[in-house]
Amino acid sequence: MKQTLSRFFPYVLIVTSLVVLWLSPLQIQSNFTDTLPKSVTDSEWEAGYQKLEQHLQKQVVFAVEASTQENSQLLTEFIQSLSTSNLFKNVIYNLEDSEKKSLFAFYESLKGQMLSTEDRSLLLSNQYEKIKNKRLAEVYSPFGMMPLGDLKSDPFGFHNRFLKDFASGQFAQDAEGRFKITQKKGKSYYIVRAIIKDNIDEKKLLKLYGDCKLRFTQNDQQFLALAAQLYLAKGNQLAMTEASVIGGLSLLLILLIFLYFFKNIKQLYYVIILISTSVLSALALFSLLQSNVHIISLIFSVSIIGLVVDYAIHLFAHNNDGSAVKKIFKPMTLALISTCIGYVLLYVSGLKVIQDTALFSVVGLVVGYVCVLFWSPLKNVQIKTTTNVKIDFIQKKHLWALLVILLGLPFVKFVDDVETLRPTLQQLYSDEQAMQSIFGISNESGYYLVKGASVDQLLLAEEKFKAPFEDPVVSLTSFLPSSQQRTQNWQLINDFTTSQSVFLKELQLGSVTSLQYNDLGQKHLDEFLKLEILSNYYLGKLNDGNYYSMLLAPLKEAVTSKQANFYDRLGDYSNYFKNLRQKVSLIYIIALLTIMCFLMLFMPIKKAVMVLMIPAVSVLFSLIVCSLIGPLNIFHTLAVILVFTLGLDYCLFFIFAEQKHTNSVRLSVFISVLTTLSGFAVLVFSSTPAIQSFGAMVFFGLCFVYLIAKTFLSEQA
Repeated sequence: MKQTLSRFFPYVLIVTSLVVLWLSPLQIQSNFTDTLPKSVTDSEWEAGYQKLEQHLQKQVVFAVEASTQENSQLLTEFIQSLSTSNLFKNVIYNLEDSEKKSLFAFYESLKGQMLSTEDRSLLLSNQYEKIKNKRLAEVYSPFGMMPLGDLKSDPFGFHNRFLKDFASGQFAQDAEGRFKITQKKGKSYYIVRAIIKDNIDEKKLLKLYGDCKLRFTQNDQQFLALAAQLYLAKGNQLAMTEASVIGGLSLLLILLIFLYFFKNIKQLYYVIILISTSVLSALALFSLLQSNVHIISLIFSVSIIGLVVDYAIHLFAHNNDGSAVKKIFKPMTLALISTCIGYVLLYVSGLKVIQDTALFSVVGLVVGYVCVLFWSPLKNVQIKTTTNVKIDFIQKKHLWALLVILLGLPFVKFVDDVETLRPTLQQLYSDEQAMQSIFGISNESGYYLVKGASVDQLLLAEEKFKAPFEDPVVSLTSFLPSSQQRTQNWQLINDFTTSQSVFLKELQLGSVTSLQYNDLGQKHLDEFLKLEILSNYYLGKLNDGNYYSMLLAPLKEAVTSKQANFYDRLGDYSNYFKNLRQKVSLIYIIALLTIMCFLMLFMPIKKAVMVLMIPAVSVLFSLIVCSLIGPLNIFHTLAVILVFTLGLDYCLFFIFAEQKHTNSVRLSVFISVLTTLSGFAVLVFSSTPAIQSFGAMVFFGLCFVYLIAKTFLSEQA
């Protein structure tokens, strides 16, 4: 009965795990930023930051070249396709009649209080003659934009001038009512904004983008899209594809290595069952504990395949006399406990991706450990030790060449900028650059969050904040001055028209008494702020009782004041990674000391120190090599735990090998290294920097571990 249970319990675990996963499917999460903390530095601005982030993430802005009638027809079809795609809550491409009436009523009531930036500057410096000449040239030019009827109430066209400035920006409308961008390099662009629904199908969004891009391009028409969601969807798609390819290639390489050494399909079958049992058990436990796991966690957790397979290899290598379990029990148990200590300590890092990796790995390793020790079919498998593989190719004298690498330690530098972890999505990046050119936004521009106790206080805060900036700032006050500035504008215009009363009388243009100050009512203001054209700037009243808006200004003049805070989510993430890296480094030191104390219970101090120092030195070598390839990041740091724990396993088996079984241990460690490296070598070719960095660090680290351990420990075995 006991023998029967031993033979079938891995199959029972596999079936049970599949049933659990079927009843409680595990969702694969691919948005890395969702795993990061959402808090900001100043909690007082928390509500505003969350609203701003939600606004930016849910919006897609399309810019479409439409200079001919044929272009316009294709644009119309494009807008219709957006409206019927079921991906968007709202598609904004023109102003409704009610919005046009609201705009007209609002601005008509503010005649004499609206000034363009240029006019305000000239009036403040009393350059009346210059203003007068410029307005006369505009009014009486054959191409003048000002209706003569407006001269009665606005003799020098200040209100008209403001509207002209307003129309030259992002929201000018053509005859068909679509939003139009000023011509750039002889091309006209129409702007369409779409608000994404919650929980959309990312595949459909990418297909829509790809289809539209192809269609407009075939018509020699530029089509651009700018959206955080597009970057996210494309990155997720790339991660899922790479996970499948990388996982498949890793497993294939491992199986080919086994097939080469074992030369027996039946033995290979047992290894596949062992891997499946460990992985499925870990996935099943995850589905019971939480509803999702990140794709990066799964890719990182490929390490358990290498570790579980290593346990099986060591068992096979000692099966010559039927006492394999007894021979490997002590080193394998010490290796398991040491590895689990490292993962448990890493769990306190606080980064969900790493916490999931640690939990997944510990569960998988424990299941694999139990299977290797108690699954009876494994005990009848042997490695053919007569295979022609030369593994004695490292001598101590070669170690001095490796030590020279230590000279590179001063050049090891970490870069915590989260931008370096962004996947290479060249087409979307090109769209972003082109869109910035059209909107007149540079890479040195960024978002600021402005707060006020009331709408008017919000506008006043924006104006104070904008004052030091020389470059244009896009903001809510580009369309609506504060009551303080409206009063000042009215006084400036009144002073000007009064001083020019003789001139006005001669031209019979009207009377200055028609310029009257109009104090906006809250209801009128609220109606205006509901317009779609202002949704890019006005965030409204939030839970903390304050009103918030966003503005776009040059970063080179970035300041944080009582009026505004710089919105720097990427900077927040970069600081988080920096703090996490420092925290993890401290964890590694604690883990090293903890494992050393543990190992000293079972072996002499000298051997315990040697077992720990070999993977530690290998980590340094690996960091140097990786720094020569490119900048180091947080995922190089996180990969250290794998280099250390895997290297620790190899060293323990060398240390505890009996003299008569030295060749078996050398061969088993060699095959273990090959199977593990074959898994991580594939990660180096990923286009996702996080995965690429992780794979490179583990690959080079394990190479160094094996070379150094083979040199120092195999002769002592």
